[in-house]
Amino acid sequence: MEFTRFTIFHVFRILGLMAGAWIGMHLGLFWFGKIGGVVGGILGAIVGAFLGHLPERWASKSIMKEITEGSNEKLKTLIAKPDWNFWHTMALLELVVRNENVESEFPRILEMLEADSVSTRIFGWDAMRIVFTERAKLIEDYDPKHPTEVCRKKASELRNRNS
Repeated sequence: MEFTRFTIFHVFRILGLMAGAWIGMHLGLFWFGKIGGVVGGILGAIVGAFLGHLPERWASKSIMKEITEGSNEKLKTLIAKPDWNFWHTMALLELVVRNENVESEFPRILEMLEADSVSTRIFGWDAMRIVFTERAKLIEDYDPKHPTEVCRKKASELRNRNS
């Protein structure tokens, strides 16, 4: 998975790793000396990183549960929110699984492929590949990390094919 934004969950991971390493090192030094400090720091970092990852895991499970159990209207409301992210794509995919027509979202996804922001283009490309698979195959050499003008040209090719 490629992260496109720095979130509070990244802070939790970093703090968990650092706090775990610090606590493990001090406990290891206290009980076992220098070698214990090194081993304790390493083990503490591992445990801390694991504990720092738990809030993201819990939040992801909670959001996924909301998506799978939410009404179609609730999913459409989520999709309509600005600042598209992975959960928008999952809600859109859930609507497809429920045999809902999501064609009305195609123009928005196409606009995302043309955005100035690389992260917006990445989210748009993910949605295109996951939800509008057949259309994505028409521009399979699209790369959201390419320069904006190159991405716009590829997206316009798809726009022209669908006109």
